[in-house]
Amino acid sequence: MSKQSNNLEVEEFKAIERKIKISLFIGFALICIVLITYFSNFHGSWSKTDSTWGTFGDFIGGTLNPILAALGFYWLTASIRLQLKELRDTREVLKETAIHQEKLAELENINVETQKKLFEIQQSTLEKQIITSKSQQEQISLQNFENIFFQLLKTKKESIDSIYYESPSFKEKKIFTGQNAIKQLTQKLQCQSDSISTYYNHELTEYFSSYFRIIYETIKTCDDFINRTENINNFKYINILGATLTINELKILFFYCLIDNEIKKIAEKYSLFKSLSIDNLNMNENWELNHMLTSHAYEFSPQTFANNKQWLKYFTDLEKISLNSDPENITKRLQLIYQFNFHKHKELGHTALYKFQTLNEMNSDIQEKIKAIKAKIADFSHSIQNKNINEDDAEKMTDYLDDMQLLQQLNSIELDESLYYLLIYRIDYKSFINHQHKTNL
Repeated sequence: MSKQSNNLEVEEFKAIERKIKISLFIGFALICIVLITYFSNFHGSWSKTDSTWGTFGDFIGGTLNPILAALGFYWLTASIRLQLKELRDTREVLKETAIHQEKLAELENINVETQKKLFEIQQSTLEKQIITSKSQQEQISLQNFENIFFQLLKTKKESIDSIYYESPSFKEKKIFTGQNAIKQLTQKLQCQSDSISTYYNHELTEYFSSYFRIIYETIKTCDDFINRTENINNFKYINILGATLTINELKILFFYCLIDNEIKKIAEKYSLFKSLSIDNLNMNENWELNHMLTSHAYEFSPQTFANNKQWLKYFTDLEKISLNSDPENITKRLQLIYQFNFHKHKELGHTALYKFQTLNEMNSDIQEKIKAIKAKIADFSHSIQNKNINEDDAEKMTDYLDDMQLLQQLNSIELDESLYYLLIYRIDYKSFINHQHKTNL
């Protein structure tokens, strides 16, 4: 369409050029004809008078002006027609250009929308690729972790199987291996008077150094993996590890945490001892309470034992212990109670001066013993007065003096809640208040 329009314009321009040439030729021819006609009819030579030239000018002007004016008018109207045509063409071109620009704008908008959709598709595809890649990385990371984790559990079992302990408490030395060795060493640990660190360094390292390293690496590997993945579902691996630990292993690990603060924090974080029972509920064959755990459990946060009801009660009871008492006075009163805790009075024939029951029951028990001793002392004094007993009888007098001292000591005990819970959990008061002050800082 554009090519045909261009051809038409070229033809029009050629036609106009032809008309211009014809008009010029006609004008030139008319001028020549007028001149020739004038000179051939009126004058044969050049005139030297003004009137002749005036007549000549009038003739030329009167003859050529109308013709040239007609030609000028023709070209004036032709020029106007051309300008109008050009204006019309220009308007059409502008209109077509505007339409074309609108179409271009529409196409540009469509292109922008298309590019936007393509970008969204690419972005969505990239996000899916990232998620897929991340999922694959997590899966690979999980597989690598599980390989290490279960290999460590296998190594832990092998380490336990390699533990042996030769007990000197039997007439013939007896060797214990594996879990039996752990049980014997745990029982020995709970009867130690030395500090935990001392016993660990002198005794347990010989048997458990490899085992503790493996346990540490296993727990630390789980903790690092959980922190790295930030996935709460991965707590199950700590639970799997906990399920492989026997009660005696938990006890050994409990005391190991008192030495290694880093592993202690992880144990607290994952409630590693939630299945561990409190140990002041039963007495051994010598009527001695087994309470090494309760003696040190306050050094852990309650979270370490999760929702274990026994330990929840333990920490609730500890809140009732006053931190403002005189440590020396508390220690002295506790020593008196420990001194008579398992004392068998010859005359009364009882096993202990109190039982681990309620506070009121224990106070009542002590008062009954005080009353019984007072009665015995009164009987002794009455017998002396009646001379039924000779004052020179050294054995009777020794018993009498012992009873008097015992009575004085029992009267000074003043059993209250703080003393009661320190007593039944066998907690060192000075260590307890120092730990509580540090925790509250």
